[in-house]
Amino acid sequence: MINYKVVQQSSAGTVEVAAAVAGMKHKVLSCVLSPIGGGISTVRFTDAVGDLMGAYRVPGGSASGLVWPGPTILVETRVGSPLRVVSTGDGYAGVVAYFTEA
Repeated sequence: MINYKVVQQSSAGTVEVAAAVAGMKHKVLSCVLSPIGGGISTVRFTDAVGDLMGAYRVPGGSASGLVWPGPTILVETRVGSPLRVVSTGDGYAGVVAYFTEA
């Protein structure tokens, strides 16, 4: 089953997309994440252990963000770990599509 998490940050920080599930991994199938302000910012996926990807940098004043249309998996958590979106410099808004399996 594909799950969807709306991301709506008012400022930079961390959003838990999916809580840890024993014996399972969360896998990001697609996402659209755009900064809400105009400054230079970064966004990345993490789990309980650390980064799942490098910080994706969005230049100030641009109309871009992190877009991954799928259907290939962008990142996956370690077994039994939560899935998080972490931003710096600005808050982000959008949606993450993911599924959970062993």
